[in-house]
Amino acid sequence: EIREKVTTEFGPLYQSLADGLSHLSVFFPRLPTRAHRERDRARAKIHTLFVEVIRKRRESEKKADDYLQVLIDSTYRDGRQASDDDIVGLMLATLFGGQHTSAISSTWL
Repeated sequence: EIREKVTTEFGPLYQSLADGLSHLSVFFPRLPTRAHRERDRARAKIHTLFVEVIRKRRESEKKADDYLQVLIDSTYRDGRQASDDDIVGLMLATLFGGQHTSAISSTWL
């Protein structure tokens, strides 16, 4: 389902998200820079794309055997279910982690 949403629109959004992360962002994540504004707009659009899939999956009777389903079914220690925003954040962190780990590993090869 996510792959169906990852259209040609997703690439530039993901790039804007990545471009908005810098050393400056660590110390001043809300500094009103152009890169931060574009990052925030891209994050909001990606959130909309992903939440649509997450909500459809939650409403479905069918359980998939994938990472998204694991996140949807996950609960915190206090019993709360992961929110849509939590899931989107974890999915983006996974995408970034996979991309950057692969890029760094291939650099050393």
